[in-house]
Order: sequence, then C-alpha cells, then structure tokens
Amino acid sequence: KKKNPEADLSEPVKPIVWWLDSAIPNRHKPKVREALLTWNSAFEKIGYKEAIVVKDMPDDGSIDHADVRFNTVRWVASPNSAYAVSQTRVNPMSGELINASITVDAGIARTFGGEFEVSIDPTAIFKTDEQRLEDALKMRFSGVDCQAALMGWQQAALGMMASERLTEGASIERSEFIGQFIRWVTMHEFGHCLGLRHHFSSSGQLDMEQLGDGDLVAEKGTAASVMDYVPFNPQAIGGGVDFWGQSLGEYDYLAIEYGYKEFNRLQADHEIPDLAKIASRTVKKGLGWQGDEYADMIDPHVTRFDLSAKPLDYWGRIMDLSRTLLFSLDEHSPKEGQSYYTFTREFNILMNQYANGASRAMQYIGGVKRTPGHLGDGQTPAISPIESKEQREALALINKQIFSEDALAFPKRYYKMFTPNPKADLMESVMHGLEDYPMLDSLAGLQGSAIRSLLSSGTLRRVANHEFEAEDSEKPLRLRELLSSVKSSVWSELRSGKNVSPLRRQLQRDHISALITRGVQSGSRTEVNVQAWGSLKELLASLKAAKGRFSDPNSKLHIDDSIMRTERALNAIETIGGSGAGAPPSLLDMLLGG
Repeated sequence: KKKNPEADLSEPVKPIVWWLDSAIPNRHKPKVREALLTWNSAFEKIGYKEAIVVKDMPDDGSIDHADVRFNTVRWVASPNSAYAVSQTRVNPMSGELINASITVDAGIARTFGGEFEVSIDPTAIFKTDEQRLEDALKMRFSGVDCQAALMGWQQAALGMMASERLTEGASIERSEFIGQFIRWVTMHEFGHCLGLRHHFSSSGQLDMEQLGDGDLVAEKGTAASVMDYVPFNPQAIGGGVDFWGQSLGEYDYLAIEYGYKEFNRLQADHEIPDLAKIASRTVKKGLGWQGDEYADMIDPHVTRFDLSAKPLDYWGRIMDLSRTLLFSLDEHSPKEGQSYYTFTREFNILMNQYANGASRAMQYIGGVKRTPGHLGDGQTPAISPIESKEQREALALINKQIFSEDALAFPKRYYKMFTPNPKADLMESVMHGLEDYPMLDSLAGLQGSAIRSLLSSGTLRRVANHEFEAEDSEKPLRLRELLSSVKSSVWSELRSGKNVSPLRRQLQRDHISALITRGVQSGSRTEVNVQAWGSLKELLASLKAAKGRFSDPNSKLHIDDSIMRTERALNAIETIGGSGAGAPPSLLDMLLGG
C-alpha cells in the first residue's frame, strides 16, 4: 500500500525488507544487493518508491535464517554442489507471500570460475519424444523447482574458455564473469520470491546482432525475463557486452504490474478487465508466457538455456565455438605441471556442448511454434509448423556437424591424452578404474544416438503431418527429402569411392538399423513406414552400384555386409502370430509348438 495514495510515486506503508547473510563473501555481496534492488525499478513503474529494502544481517545472531519474520539471502558451502534456490511461505487462504528466502551455494563461484568437475555422456543428449517427456516430468516433480544454476555451468565453462582462448587476452576477468552470473541468478531466484514462475520463451526477444549491442543489452538484458534459464551471451566474447543480463526484462515489468498494481476497485472481480488489458500485451515477442510444462519439447523456441530470436543461430554459434575449441584443445590444455585430466575434462565439456547444440537444432525438424494468447490479442496462429526454411537449415547443420566425413575427425594424438580424475573419491575411482577410453565406441555412440533421434517415429510422424497440412506454396520439408538428405550425408563415400573409416562404417550400420526399424520391423504401415522402406530400397540400389569402387578390404567387407543386411530386411516375410525378437511367445506360438 502507498503511504500517499494520491501520489504518482510513493513509498510503501510497509516495504519488503531483505537481510543479507554475513557469510556472503565481501567480493560477492555488492552483486547480491544489486540483484535484489534491481526489482525496485519494476515497482517504480507502478507507483512505489523503494518497495524493496536490503539490510546487512547483524553479526550478533539476533536474526535467524529460519525465523518466519525475516526474508534472508543465505550463503552456504557444500562439497560438491553449485546451486541457488528460493523458498516461500504462502498464506493458503489469500495467496499472500508471508516470507521468503534465497539460498546460494558457494560452489557457484568455484564452478563458474573454471573448476569444472562433472560432465554428462554426450550420447545421452539426443532424445526421442518419449525421453523428452520423461525428463520433463522428472524435472517438474523432482522437488527441485529451480535448477538455473545447477544446469547451466557447462555452457558457462564454454563461455569462459572461448573468452580466454579466442580473443587477444580475456574479454572479461573471471571475477567479473562470476559476479555477473551471481547477480543474474539472484535476480532470478528473487523473482520466484515475488511470485513469478519460469518463462522459457523470453530468450527470443533479441536477435544475435542485437545481443552484440552493449547499450541495448545493458538496457533490456539478454532476454525479456530473468525468469528464463538464460545461458551466457556468445556475442559478449571480445568485450563490451554483458555475458549475462544485469537488468530486468520487459516481461518482468509486465508481471509485476499484473501482480502488484493497485486499481482502486471496490471489489476484486472489478479488476478483471484491467488485468486482461495487461495480459493482452503479451503477444509481443518474448512476452507470451511458456513455463516448465512446455519446455524442451516440440517447440524449439521454448527451451532452457537458449538465446536469440532465432535460436537456431545461437545453437549454430555454440557448435562453432565448441568445435573451434575442440580442435585446438591441446594447444591450451593441459598446462605445464597439470594432470592430463584437465584435457579430459575440457574435452568432455566441449563435446557435451557440441552434441547439445546438434540435439537442439534437431528439434526444428518436425517442430512446431506455439503462441499463447486469446483471439483478438493480435497473435499469430495458436500452433504452426516451424518455417520450412529453418527446418532445412537445421537439417544442413546436423548433416555437416554430425554426419559428414570430417565431423568428428579429431587428431589421433588426442586419444592418448585421456585419464581419470586424480582427485576422485573412492566411488568415482572404482567406477573409472577399468576405463580405457574407447573413443571409437564413444564417438560412434554419439552419432548413433543422433541418427536414431532424427529418424525416430515422433520426428518423422510430425514431418509427415506437416507435409499433409501444408499448402503447395509453403514448400514444406517432405519425408522423402529428409530421408534422402540424411542418406546422402551418411553414405557420401558411395559417390567418391573413398575408403570408409571405422567410425563412418559404424554410423552407416546405425543408419541401416534405423531404417529397418522404421520401414520393416514396425507393426503398422503408415506413410512414415512406407517412406523409410522406400529409402532402404534406394540405399540398396546405391550400395550395389558402388560395390566395385572400393579397393580397401575393410570397406569392401562393410559394403558386402550392408548389402546383405539390407536385402535380408527387405525380403523378410511376415510370420502370422510372430511375437518379435526377445518377446515372450504368443498363445498361437505355444499352440503350434513354437
């Protein structure tokens, strides 16, 4: 409530007071304080001056973190964590936020400062629709609602490496790099404390060129909301631009206006038209709310840790950065006196980011654009396929960066530089004690996962439906075009007659397996199955035509094996009552003595 209800700008009767833990390091406390006070700008727009007040917690112990009378930012230190989390107590009768707290783990400063210890298997990054849904449900119901800090550290690692290694001198000091992130993540968690939820399409407000404009980024941030999971800004490499947005976004102002503005109506129901007017402004780019329920599924614009009005440009940039750093990695790592584990760790981080970029680009193929809003708000159609031009760009990116002959052709010397973590605990040491780093298996696993994801039933089914729904003038990406493009990239040696390397041979086997799964082994016969079967027939003809071009014994054997597998699949005979490999026998099988 305003002290002076008649004034356009008034101090509140009771400000929202926050207390900063005395355990927050002095070098980080200014960033935490700035993060909380930044939200005052949103309250000023609706008439409140200094709605939020920040104080230092006394050292005498008179204020306890658990005391419901105080809102606190708490600083903790865990051995193996890097997180920030907010918690609120809500009056269930009125919805009023009674008190709130933010906990920041000191591991953020260590992890985002370069001491990266954990990595993910790149082969697990490529997902089917079913796996994406399972991951979304796990995240939504895991009990950890906000994972903004926990999930983003590998992209931050890429940003720090690129800043230090791809510019003449670092474009940002590590202390400032960490400080920018601490300020952003504290703003994010404080937004939760004010009642805001995640908003995963807000990162599409600025395009890549605008993200390189230091003044514009300083004014608007890198996204329309700090409630998104926002990665580092790759356009900041070179200097002059914030790596993380340090101001509120346009959506944040809108949400505070919707939630906190006084309308001076006699009854709550009378506010509905006023609220509807505010909500109708969300048709603007980046403002239409899309939360956890929609993230990382079939709309590539609603994704955690992406950036840019055209996210495909961002993912292409991430892949280019990762690839450049990968192919020059041994020039920087390990340094004199360091363990080879430094090289191992950084190679894994960069490979994860490279594969993640490809996986996100893959969401464009068969993807859709969803637009929230109501009729009359001026929005675009509620749901529409991703533009065919962008789908083709995404397909070309994947073919080049994942399926081309030189995509993963790392220098052979790399494969002698991998080693386990010398500071591992007992469990990690036991798990990696027999690890011999079979890189053929690892890289082949990544490509195999990619080909299975791209040719999954969900992706191909959506492409087929979009082809059916499109008008001729729209020139949609067609199933036949998709399958032909992938085949051409994966089997490029059939045209050149070049020897087929072991890694390429495994990719080609996985391609055959994916086509057999879709075209032959599937129980139903849809357009997807028939087109996959047709692609398999075309591949067989190409294999037979190219058979005589190869002189290398291993390549010849591989071509013969591929012809045999493809012919066997195409000539397979359906068995009535058959149960499928590995399945228990059917009742008919048992009656017939099967």
